[in-house]
Amino acid sequence: MKKFQKIEDTKTGKIEKIEKTGSISALELKPNQNWRDKESLMAEDSNRITNDIPSKDEYGIFDDLLERSSELMTRDGIEQILPEMSTDENAHLRPEPPKFEPNDFAPLEVWATALKDTEKNSVPYSAIRTHKPLVVIADARKEDFDMKKVLLELNKYFPKETADLVAITPNSCSYNKKMKKKSDLFFDVLSDESKEWLRTYMVETEDSRDKVLFVIEPKFGKFTAIEGNIDSLNVIDKVLDALKKNLKNIK
Repeated sequence: MKKFQKIEDTKTGKIEKIEKTGSISALELKPNQNWRDKESLMAEDSNRITNDIPSKDEYGIFDDLLERSSELMTRDGIEQILPEMSTDENAHLRPEPPKFEPNDFAPLEVWATALKDTEKNSVPYSAIRTHKPLVVIADARKEDFDMKKVLLELNKYFPKETADLVAITPNSCSYNKKMKKKSDLFFDVLSDESKEWLRTYMVETEDSRDKVLFVIEPKFGKFTAIEGNIDSLNVIDKVLDALKKNLKNIK
């Protein structure tokens, strides 16, 4: 018994029975000779083109969407990505964040709550304080390459007879431990992963995340010098200038 399968002609909709021979030549479709003449094709194309053209109302909606998306991008996107390019007419009315100055008392309580040594122990200010002024070099940027170079410079040229030194970074305790061991640093590198200390001392603010150098005198815990714009090329000069200011301010 011969096997047949039904084949539907996509043009005529007619179904033809053909023998299943596995050969394409066995297909015998009978196209309708009157199917879609030139006039019907032209009419259909014309209707399709007409229907594809947006109406005036659709154009208006599209323009509104573009305008709204543009406003959102300007307000929420560009100003966040490039805040320095934002045109805020009221920016000059905003109060500047307070800045520490020499003879201000340093906030000492935050040391115990925020800072940890390389063994993950809390470090109160009393554990660092000696009879000498304390130089603190701090950087809010995590694993900053130039900070490593700064610490190497301080390790070579810092005047240990004149002052004590400590570094504070947002790096993990384990990271600071490896760095201290590898570079054989003579001073402590403390970790402030929460950045509580860095924000309290305004090393990290909304507008700045730069290296800052503080000198704290040991008797009352006051700042005697504060230096910014520090890098590995000028850090030693900055330290010497700060210690000169320290001598001047404690007299």
